[in-house]
Amino acid sequence: PGLRLSDVAALRSMPGVEAVHGRVFGGERLVAGPKDQRNVRVDGVDAGFLELRNLRITAGRGLAPVDVMHVSRVAVVGEEVVKDLFGTENPVGRTIRIGATPFRVVGVVAPMEIGFIPADFSFIVRRIYVPYTYLTRYQLGEGRVQSIMVTARRDADFAKVMQAGTTLIRQRHGGVQDFDVENEAADVLDDFAMADGILG
Repeated sequence: PGLRLSDVAALRSMPGVEAVHGRVFGGERLVAGPKDQRNVRVDGVDAGFLELRNLRITAGRGLAPVDVMHVSRVAVVGEEVVKDLFGTENPVGRTIRIGATPFRVVGVVAPMEIGFIPADFSFIVRRIYVPYTYLTRYQLGEGRVQSIMVTARRDADFAKVMQAGTTLIRQRHGGVQDFDVENEAADVLDDFAMADGILG
């Protein structure tokens, strides 16, 4: 609950950091397109976040730094949402309404393809992604951010980067631990180990 936009900028200045991405979870919204309307989960993400997650942009582009900086009303739409809102038409350059607010579609995203993991990533293509700064301004307010993903450089000491980030944010928050830290890399390694065990 304590994270702010200014924390995103502070973490980017740390040694050993490759990238920092802010994120806001928008929840389900009524989204209308030319063909139909649906309740769709809308997530606020940073420029480069979809690419970091190895999601495929199959039409148009992903979110750009300028979109995030200017709190632009642009959206990247999941493939399955495209069918509902646009039918067979190309959605890039067209307008959708999230609630009463118009957004211009700049891209279409498809899920990652990992053939040896028996997992369903279709939830990715049932979402809409907008600049997280938009949801910060118009949903959370007060410059709040719900999640910050820090990626360490390959040549950096991961544990030191993680500890330094935790210390930095605690200092910025007056010594208060009003945030949680998760080691997502360890979670991913555990998932791969489990998949390896299942597959023998």
